[in-house]
Amino acid sequence: MEHIIEKYKNKIFDDKIYFHPNIPSKKLKNAIKSYANIGNETPLALIDDTIFGSAKAGLLLTNNAIYIKDSNSKNSFSCLLNKIEKVSFKNYILMQNLTINETLKIDFTQPNKKSLSLFSDMLLELNEIQLQEESSSWSNIGIGVGIGALFGGPIGAAIGGAIGASLENKNSKKNTSSYEEDTELVFVVTLASMMAKMAKADGSISQSEANQISELFDELDFTNEKRAIAIKAFKNAKDDEFSIYDYARQYKKISDYDLQEFLYSVLWLIALADGEIHENEKYILKKIPPILGLPQSKFDEFWNDIHNKKENNNKYQESNTTTLEECYTILGCNQQDSMQIIKKKYRILISEYHPDKIQSKGLPESFMKFATEQMQKINFAYDTIKNSRT
Repeated sequence: MEHIIEKYKNKIFDDKIYFHPNIPSKKLKNAIKSYANIGNETPLALIDDTIFGSAKAGLLLTNNAIYIKDSNSKNSFSCLLNKIEKVSFKNYILMQNLTINETLKIDFTQPNKKSLSLFSDMLLELNEIQLQEESSSWSNIGIGVGIGALFGGPIGAAIGGAIGASLENKNSKKNTSSYEEDTELVFVVTLASMMAKMAKADGSISQSEANQISELFDELDFTNEKRAIAIKAFKNAKDDEFSIYDYARQYKKISDYDLQEFLYSVLWLIALADGEIHENEKYILKKIPPILGLPQSKFDEFWNDIHNKKENNNKYQESNTTTLEECYTILGCNQQDSMQIIKKKYRILISEYHPDKIQSKGLPESFMKFATEQMQKINFAYDTIKNSRT
């Protein structure tokens, strides 16, 4: 962030614009008292938009946000840097207009046209830099912002509802610091909320969809606490005011590509839980990739993969006469084993014949056909056993 400030500091020469550490203390105090409640944030730049230099109107930039007050209409607002998506600048005869995100509009009368144009460019660069820095600091699961920056959005509201505290109230006496440090919470709540939206897309949540969701929670190895939070988030999201696209749009900003792709694959699992993809589910799966941060081609990739698997499985089932007893033998299990044990052995076998595993072993291409046949056999055995117990 410092190098961006320094770059523009050496470009902007205007007696109404000041940069740290050369912001006059009296002007800074007036700005803070008049419109910028910055708390412990670090002031980086100040625009004094008053005729006599009091700095009671203008713009104050910190390491976290911008604070602005219009000298003409007395309007004031603040905006987090990581919430800035668009900055536009227009020059008029007596004033210049700066617009943030197309809705927050402020007129300036003192700085010159070139200075304000450069300043707007700097705001956009600072926004990009901050998102990159925050993303790397939360790299363990790809989260790009802290929970504190989620207030007001669907994910922030979902977290507040799931942990029983209002995160929209920054002064809440509830102790949420442990959750702020645990970035997995954001992932758990977002995943559960979007699963709920997808499960309800066809009108109601079926028992097969509920079973699939429970299995996913098991496979993700959630702790009892995380599972309870996920269930609460799931129940809340079924009827909340947000759409699945609202969740996807915000999640795109705070996650990396791998997590976005994983979440998209989970939505497919939910849609397929009852054996078919309904039109509403297909519509969501087709529309959501770019909103979530994925290429549109992801839909075709998943769609074709599923149809290929169905075709192969149907061909295998038509020619297969394996008995239930033989299915247990294929998985190395017996009829007294629990589904949890059977599922673990199934996963081990599938991983052994996965194409990536075959390639890593340096086996010849001819072995791929054998591996594919083995995977079909294992999948058939597992599905047969699972269906026999429902």
